[in-house]
Amino acid sequence: MSEFGSTNCPSPSKRKKLDDPSVKRSRAPGRGKGPLTPPKPPLLVNNATYAVEQVMSIIKEEDIYDCDEYAPVAIGESRLHDLVKVVNLRKHVKGNNEVIKELQGSVTLLTEQVALLEGKVKELDKQFSSQVDLFIAVEEEKIRLSKELEKLRGELSNAETSAIAKYSSQEYLHDLGILYVRG
Repeated sequence: MSEFGSTNCPSPSKRKKLDDPSVKRSRAPGRGKGPLTPPKPPLLVNNATYAVEQVMSIIKEEDIYDCDEYAPVAIGESRLHDLVKVVNLRKHVKGNNEVIKELQGSVTLLTEQVALLEGKVKELDKQFSSQVDLFIAVEEEKIRLSKELEKLRGELSNAETSAIAKYSSQEYLHDLGILYVRG
């Protein structure tokens, strides 16, 4: 025996070998190659978001614009050209969606202002129509009064002419003389 005491290890014949398939060990993903080994990334075919992120980490912004100038045949059959164009279009759509949201906000504000102005226009139309009606009534009254004034002036002129004719007659002078004599 050793100075540390006896060991309770099974004999080598009783131990199972590590490569024996009957021995099941629980392994977490990324384990077995060392404690700091990260898990494997998902397959690009199975995870579209991851694939786009990986492609965009490789491709620069200048490459996207240059890619639009070449035909897919020049890049190859890898469909990378199509993927880059789709990613570029996606960026443009996101930018346009933000612009659309801003415009919708301003359209909503302008629509409210238009509705408010239409209400004010209707109110002013009512006031204007009532003022126009009042103006028309005043003008009609002026016309009626001017006609009546002309009629009265005509009657006055006729009365004056008949009074002058009546008082300048011989009969009037004779009656006036009789009244004078009576006293």
